[in-house]
Amino acid sequence: MAKGEFTLRFPVFAIKASEGEGTLEFIAVDMRMISPKRSGLAVTLFTESAFAEDYLRANGWSGQIREFNRETMFRKLVRAMRGGWLAINPRRVRPDKYVAEHVFRAATFEEQHLSEPWSWDFPVYVLYTWSRAYHCLDGERVQPDGALEKNFKMVVVLTDSDLADREAMLNPALGLVAVPIQDQVEFVRFLRELPTDVRGAIFDPRTSGRLVSRTFKLRDELIANLEERL
Repeated sequence: MAKGEFTLRFPVFAIKASEGEGTLEFIAVDMRMISPKRSGLAVTLFTESAFAEDYLRANGWSGQIREFNRETMFRKLVRAMRGGWLAINPRRVRPDKYVAEHVFRAATFEEQHLSEPWSWDFPVYVLYTWSRAYHCLDGERVQPDGALEKNFKMVVVLTDSDLADREAMLNPALGLVAVPIQDQVEFVRFLRELPTDVRGAIFDPRTSGRLVSRTFKLRDELIANLEERL
């Protein structure tokens, strides 16, 4: 593994595994093939698409190169590997040996190289219904004392236009239309103008089961924290 500092710059590239190839969404390498004293899986990440193409070609594999050009989406990949590893620009030097420019525990990488989870790239998207209301979900929320808060109505917020379009297609009867919110000031204004029965916000609710949707109390958590950053 190479020494020296690592600076995260977008875009970053990962290789989406072919259908039926393992259990991970993205191609990974056994950490013992990089460092015999370490165990677990490391998702392979690349700082240039050409590096990812070379990696596929050298291993004789097929896969789809996925570009991450926003921190919001990249954070989801990192969180999906929590407890595992990230290998930056790996290459195979022997059948049983890989080297990588940098290797990080996923949790450490998130702490050191990603911004606070309260930060989102804009635009974000909300869904407007045919009945002139914003798309919400009713759910449950675990309070700080461990008690379960039921009937917790949350506005749905999507961090990517593809996710917004997918959510709209899953609810055709509602006639959902994705509406972009361009910046933090507009987002705070939107949240403040929601009806009082909307008590929270849920981000990207239909992502993979490996990824946990973020839910926040609307006024005490989300709005208050965002306003501190204006």
